Amino acid sequence: NDITFGLVNNDILKHMTKQEISRRGQGDKTNRLARLASHLLSQQCYYPLFPPAKGAKVDYQHVDMMRMHKRPDVLITPGDLNFFAKKSQDGKSVCVNPGRLSKGISGGTYALVTIHDLKDKIEGVDYERKAEERVRVD
Repeated sequence: NDITFGLVNNDILKHMTKQEISRRGQGDKTNRLARLASHLLSQQCYYPLFPPAKGAKVDYQHVDMMRMHKRPDVLITPGDLNFFAKKSQDGKSVCVNPGRLSKGISGGTYALVTIHDLKDKIEGVDYERKAEERVRVD
């Protein structure tokens, strides 16, 4: 279906919240978690922090594997922060934090990702390559 996925196994968004300094201007309605995920895309790295957060399992001998050689259409960053599915700041990727499947004794959250085929027409819309319009996350 011509869709590229990127997946992070560390809770990078949680680690980045402790490192980022940001101030929103008046009328700025950007989503904080989507902005953090967009940092990964703009820096083309799955773990752009150095030194890594305490407890993070990062092996810098394999730093080339942390680079995004191709921009993912869907970036999945599971973690402890609130679950979300948002377009990146530039609108070219979909960033998903499905949360954790289990949280202690209670149930957690997960994401159901639907990708419409290039040949599908939904409500009269012809989908081309535009992955951000072909991906639906529930």
